[in-house]
Amino acid sequence: MPLTIFCNHRFLDDDANALLVDEMRRLGHRLVYSASITTSNLSSAAADPAIDDADIAFGQPDPASIIAAPRLKFVQLTTAGYERYDRDDLRSAMKSRGAALSTSSSVYAEPVAQHTLALMMALSRQLPWAHEEQRTTRAWSAAPMRNKCRLLEEQTVVILSFGTIARRLVELLAPLKMN
Repeated sequence: MPLTIFCNHRFLDDDANALLVDEMRRLGHRLVYSASITTSNLSSAAADPAIDDADIAFGQPDPASIIAAPRLKFVQLTTAGYERYDRDDLRSAMKSRGAALSTSSSVYAEPVAQHTLALMMALSRQLPWAHEEQRTTRAWSAAPMRNKCRLLEEQTVVILSFGTIARRLVELLAPLKMN
């Protein structure tokens, strides 16, 4: 059965956009782009009546539009977070029509956890300071830099949530025996 898929997200990579269009066409589905396209996962979309005929929504659709869309059965968010969708009225509307909402949290777990670890290591070893000195004065302030350097091993880290990203970060930090 062909589906109508509402999309308000444009990938930064033209090949990814072309792949989405080609695959939807190949599978016989109808892809409807919002009049308000965004390339940012953090942007909240404006209301768009095109979602009313959709079976599936992909991107960051307006929460009120999701509630009002009578055919919508599945929403795939392009973010790990879903705070603006964590509402009683939205949950009730989705539940009443047997619909589901899914996040992209597992997509971000590995790259964000590795990036976080890299930043922790860079900051603990004063790499931004060393890089700036080399970029500008070409000095090498070894003694003051060493005094500010810290090992991550057995340090305490505070993690404010425990989603997929944080759980993966904890796994990466385990060999450092951090608290």
